[in-house]
Amino acid sequence: MKRIHQLQERLGEARLEALVVSRLINIRYLSGFTGTAGLLVLTPDRATFYTDGRYTDRARAELQEGIELVVDTHAWKRALSDLPTGRVGFESEHITVHQLDWIREHTADRVEWVPTRGWVEDLRIRKDPEEWATMREAQRLLEQVLGEVLGLLEPGKTTEWDLAVELEYRLKRAGAEGVSFDPIIASGAQSAIPHATSRRVPIPPNTVLLVDVGARYRGYCSDMTRTFWVGPEPPDPTFKRVYQTVREAQEAALKSLSPGLLARIPDEKAREVLRREQLEEYYTHGLGHGVGLEIHEAPRLSVFAEDHETLEPGMVVTVEPGVYLSGQFGVRIEDMVVLTETGVDNLTTFPRELQVL
Repeated sequence: MKRIHQLQERLGEARLEALVVSRLINIRYLSGFTGTAGLLVLTPDRATFYTDGRYTDRARAELQEGIELVVDTHAWKRALSDLPTGRVGFESEHITVHQLDWIREHTADRVEWVPTRGWVEDLRIRKDPEEWATMREAQRLLEQVLGEVLGLLEPGKTTEWDLAVELEYRLKRAGAEGVSFDPIIASGAQSAIPHATSRRVPIPPNTVLLVDVGARYRGYCSDMTRTFWVGPEPPDPTFKRVYQTVREAQEAALKSLSPGLLARIPDEKAREVLRREQLEEYYTHGLGHGVGLEIHEAPRLSVFAEDHETLEPGMVVTVEPGVYLSGQFGVRIEDMVVLTETGVDNLTTFPRELQVL
């Protein structure tokens, strides 16, 4: 209930009588409910979860102690009718214009709807030790299974799609809920597309293989990218130079991470390394992003981050510089780390040295 109490305190500061939390992933974060229908209403002294009869038993089993459960076939209408008169906040980023019109119709002049932005997300940005442990396990499962899957590769026969499907299947067998996003398994020139789609084409010998994958465990995500060389011939010299430069860029960024640092600085550190090797123009995205219940969360590590965006203890972020030579190949190396009071705790243990498969 600590998270809910923090929001209840914010109600007074914003002069709101209540807050309606409608985004399901935010409801899960605050209440523990993992179903697909419901909403959470917070007042200064109460937390009430509304859902329909399909989720009665699930809600009773999952809701944190202290949250009142109301089951009604018309859960939204019941919640709106129970709202106190006055100013009520809603998650403006997650309600459509049509939905807002509908809720206004059902509250008439009794409620003044006040848009809020990022209230729950502001809490989610800093993970607690239990969340770190869950994400560490998600990463452990990912690394275990990825090692198994790479061992199945037969150049010229195994397709990108084969590896992607096998990864998802084995993650579930190992105890994960599945992948945290569609795996990116990209060989050859396809690896130069940062968000490539895994294809039903064989992975040829003597080429680059970029693997960007994640696991989901107890709701939380992991995220990792490694770039390999597929033999039997030794790696191409140009590829080796680019790989080593990207690795050095990532290392420079990792070393710079610390609480209180502007979120743009680590990206600048990576770019300095790439610039020295005249590769910065082929780095087409920011350094990283937050990870948690969603694969992409705040903060963003980017040269475009604002001055108010700083790193804080408890944030979990990716560090993933990349170089993409169109029509040739791409290289990206990505780790997932926790910001601590003194630096970082890297949740990723998979080797960063260039591996030949």
